[in-house]
Amino acid sequence: MSIMKIASFVFLFLFSIASVTPAEVIDVNIKGVDDGIKTSRQQDYREAVMNAKLQAIEQSGASIESITKVVNFQLKYDAIESSSKAILLPGFQIIDIGYLADGTYQVVLIGKIQVGESDKKNKVKEVQKDGWFIAYEDGTVVDTRTNLMWAAKDNGADINWHNAKNYCETYRMGGYKDWRMPTLNELAGLYDANKRRYSGCSFGSTIGVVTELINISCLWSWASETQGTESGGLFFGHGGPGWPRQSATNQLRVLPVRNAK
Repeated sequence: MSIMKIASFVFLFLFSIASVTPAEVIDVNIKGVDDGIKTSRQQDYREAVMNAKLQAIEQSGASIESITKVVNFQLKYDAIESSSKAILLPGFQIIDIGYLADGTYQVVLIGKIQVGESDKKNKVKEVQKDGWFIAYEDGTVVDTRTNLMWAAKDNGADINWHNAKNYCETYRMGGYKDWRMPTLNELAGLYDANKRRYSGCSFGSTIGVVTELINISCLWSWASETQGTESGGLFFGHGGPGWPRQSATNQLRVLPVRNAK
């Protein structure tokens, strides 16, 4: 499908820095979707691109500190200092997939992100507490019972197990490089049958999540365990484990975790 032309400027958030030392380059292949409300094709495309870029920002651990103009799909932006020291390298592609059968507009962002170490001189500030969970301004949440650090939200879109594993291993929120997939037991620690809310991806379905500081956006979350061509997943509808095919994507998300020091 050919990429449609946009006549007017589209303002998108992006992240960048003037220089990165030391540097690490990671590959990103991210699906972006619109907000689910069908308007014009042009607007739905813009929303999908924005969603893909925001996911790339979160995956690299970069904060959003600049405004980018897109003119005929050519990026124009000023290099600025970012607390996470990351830059989307030139030559990335935005593949226009278009409308899916369910009416969702989808694009795919493929490219590379150059990442440096976060500035650790200033202590990251706490922004909210919920029982034994503490949320920090860098997009992380620490469970003080287990000393696990969680991403404040999952990847936000359907994803298969292999891409989920890669998403976690290349995740850079907070500037940390040791993010990984959670185990089934670790995910089970986030389930609470008494704290129900509606799932963001399935009409009428509810999930049980122990804290509102962590956003689980759908019914299932992938785990690291595997058996043959299947991998573990926790069903936040009732808190039990399951073993979807590794190629499955429907209603499956991933939430990166790491061991806090």
